[in-house]
Amino acid sequence: MKLVFSDTLLAGLAGGDSRGKRHFVDLAQRGLVFELTPSGGYFHFRYTFCGRQKLLSLGKHGETDVAAARTKAGEFAHLLLDGVDPAVARGPKFKTPTLAEFVEQKYLPHIRTYKTTDTNDLNYFKNHLLPAFGVWPLNTIRRGDVSSFVSRKLEAGLKPGSINRYIVALRHALGLAVQWEIPGMDRNPLQKYPLLKENNLITRFLSEEETQRLKTALRESENQHLAAIVGLLLVTGARKSEVLRARWEQFDLDRRQWRVPKAKSGYHRFIPISDVALQILAERRALGLDSPWLFPSPATGKPFVEIFNSWNTARRRAGLTDLRIHDLRHSFASALVNGGTPLYEVQKLLGHSSIRTTERYAHLAPERLINSMKISDSAFGDVALTVPEEGPMQFELFK
Repeated sequence: MKLVFSDTLLAGLAGGDSRGKRHFVDLAQRGLVFELTPSGGYFHFRYTFCGRQKLLSLGKHGETDVAAARTKAGEFAHLLLDGVDPAVARGPKFKTPTLAEFVEQKYLPHIRTYKTTDTNDLNYFKNHLLPAFGVWPLNTIRRGDVSSFVSRKLEAGLKPGSINRYIVALRHALGLAVQWEIPGMDRNPLQKYPLLKENNLITRFLSEEETQRLKTALRESENQHLAAIVGLLLVTGARKSEVLRARWEQFDLDRRQWRVPKAKSGYHRFIPISDVALQILAERRALGLDSPWLFPSPATGKPFVEIFNSWNTARRRAGLTDLRIHDLRHSFASALVNGGTPLYEVQKLLGHSSIRTTERYAHLAPERLINSMKISDSAFGDVALTVPEEGPMQFELFK
């Protein structure tokens, strides 16, 4: 809608509208646009440069009045007549940051306020996204560029699930740039970018025979804590970081609950302490280690940062070189599912925020699904089949 802007007119618009975004164009100054949102009104200068439409923020109404917004828009309009892009002429203060600058200065500090660790995000950007887009200004990243990035990663042999995590991280960063009104960022090009189809079925978990081989190898480990660490992982389904950072104060042995502080979901969760887990804890107590940590490193007295070397030695001795520590968590879940535990309960024990994550294990118990179908056979079988008087029907097709 085109209007002759005035502070009174715009204040009336802002006070009387609670819908989504609406845009108004000033008839008195070319390129001056007023964007009305539920949170307030904002001035922008809209223009086209080198065939691309751009939008520069001029300030929020109330902090910037109509006269000041027209003055700024007029200055930018004159720059356009001289063939200068106003976004460039604004100088370093208003320059659109590169992805590397934004991630370091804005994105990572922000996610550290609500995530227990930034390790995953740091890996996604440092090893994958910044090498591809680090020097690019945020407003120059396009969907086509991301599609090319995805193709290169697929050709390099990366799994769709891994690539999807990079896309989600980049999409989140660009979305925050729009939300925080970073100069030059008026939209998120990845807002509806389609993710790759994933095969999320869990296929690697310990068999009974592999479990015995691993048990033998763990007993031979030079790391005196490794067997207990792996054992606790297998009988609780906890994450490696949760076990390595476990403190005695987290365990309520009377209620048989382990309180995991700030899990991956961002919330505290409780893990029931099984009989074997209780025995492991008792054996740890019997060692008489003077430490608040369940597994203190003999070298530092603090929790282990990593146990890969001792784990790698043990799995090689067991002939299980493809077994990751995280597969112990998968093994815990698969044992529950195959034992008849409902997926909802498995979800709670694993601390998954979404049942969709847990559904990856549903394929592990086909026999139980077949047995469940016998319920419908019993209830409705006589509707579909006619059983001869002389005896049960013979299914010649399957002989």
